[in-house]
Amino acid sequence: MSNVVNQEYWDSSYSNLNLEYDEKKVLFKKIFEKYLRHNPQGSCIEIGCYPGNFLIYICSKFKYIANGVDTTPYINTKLVPHLKNNNISIGDFFQQDFMSFNPGITYDLVCSFGFIEHFRNMDDVMLKHIELVKPDGTLIISCPNYRKIQYILHKLLDSDNLERHVLETMDLHKMTQILEKYDMEVLFQGYFKTADFWIDSNHQSFLKPVLSQCITYVFSIINKYVDKPNSWLSPYMICIAKKKNSPNNSTNVKKIL
Repeated sequence: MSNVVNQEYWDSSYSNLNLEYDEKKVLFKKIFEKYLRHNPQGSCIEIGCYPGNFLIYICSKFKYIANGVDTTPYINTKLVPHLKNNNISIGDFFQQDFMSFNPGITYDLVCSFGFIEHFRNMDDVMLKHIELVKPDGTLIISCPNYRKIQYILHKLLDSDNLERHVLETMDLHKMTQILEKYDMEVLFQGYFKTADFWIDSNHQSFLKPVLSQCITYVFSIINKYVDKPNSWLSPYMICIAKKKNSPNNSTNVKKIL
């Protein structure tokens, strides 16, 4: 099985999650504003779309029609009403395993945030993203960075959570290689924020959460005064690419039609 996290974990995590949109908590906004343009009636699909904060921001700011796919049943019972309450245009939402997902159409913007790192077959997962992008469309993929110093911290303080992630996917160079292999033009790739840290592990001793809070506080001070995204301490990485409008893309597009 390529997915390293079972569905029970996600549904349990989401069961008590109160869906409240706060634009201040949305990551990558300055990057979005640089590389995305208003596209009224353009289609956007988020892979692993729950709880929908990125969709709300992107579709509010750039006027896309929101679509999504996720395996959780909350996609229909909670997410769609939440999106409607935030006054964005709604398209289609699918409760389905992404690797068998076949909507029969392609989209102007395909994005995922914290999705690919839960799969072992990075090349296949990224290709599936690429196949959903229209010619001249845009792809955004981001994931956390749990390597280098971040790896040491998570190994010591957040080992349960670390096991739910595939570190090999947290590699910007590898992402770029795969995108270029499938005739995508990389517009931007880099790390985001100078430093940050969080834990998401069960059965913690008293000491680990206290240490984590101290590290998070120190990193927040660093991040406030230093703007140097880097591979050692930055908590996220992101790639933005455009599908070239060329005959080379016809093979990939046909696979999902």
